[in-house]
Amino acid sequence: YAKMHYMIALENRKHYIPAMIGLARLHLKENALTEAEKLINEALTIRKTVDLLSVQAELLSAKGDKENAQKIYDELMHDLVQNHR
Repeated sequence: YAKMHYMIALENRKHYIPAMIGLARLHLKENALTEAEKLINEALTIRKTVDLLSVQAELLSAKGDKENAQKIYDELMHDLVQNHR
């Protein structure tokens, strides 16, 4: 049901980042890593957000690239700490 709503949102607003993130997360849960990666990479060309980078790290981890996933998580944590000081 969620997938249908994300698809409708993307039909109405082609580059709607929240729908792209939601759909990418669903692809990750379905282990459709290629589809998730395509959405994430497309969204990253539009705008980098904390949510999007978090999904990118999840994807890298799912693909077995734990080192680069951890780098993204570390950068996110660093940015969060810096922004809350």
